Amino acid sequence: MNNQSAQPPAGQTATIAHLPAWMSHVGHTTVGWVRILLLTIIGGMTLVATGIGILDIARTGRVTVSDVLLMFIYLEIWAMISIEATTRRLPVNFIIYIAITVITRHLVGVAGDKTTTDTGLLVDAGAILILAISALLIELPNHRVFKSPPVAQVDRLEEGN
Repeated sequence: MNNQSAQPPAGQTATIAHLPAWMSHVGHTTVGWVRILLLTIIGGMTLVATGIGILDIARTGRVTVSDVLLMFIYLEIWAMISIEATTRRLPVNFIIYIAITVITRHLVGVAGDKTTTDTGLLVDAGAILILAISALLIELPNHRVFKSPPVAQVDRLEEGN
């Protein structure tokens, strides 16, 4: 059965808008379920890793700065999962924060190591600086300074009140 209405106009490629309604529905449903499945798997893996980290701390009987930073990484992953699950937006800035925390954790681990070169430390510090600037640039448009004031406030400013 050939459905001509599902075909794109001549010279154009097929898009979602040109798919039959049932196919679009199946695609959206499948993507939704895969999203939920992957979020569940990532959340479960993060929970297991957190538990293993806590057990390691309990086994050794001491908490290091590296352990605390690792728990912050798990917390940031949980926050990403929560935000993505509730808003369906993947917060890219959280990925940057995780990368900064990972590099910081690495720096803490190698800072006192005799084999660590100054160049290696500078590269790590430079990477943190670049990531921090990237996070700032991503967040900057959301800052209230760059947003227009509400219409009522603009009217009051124009009236001189």
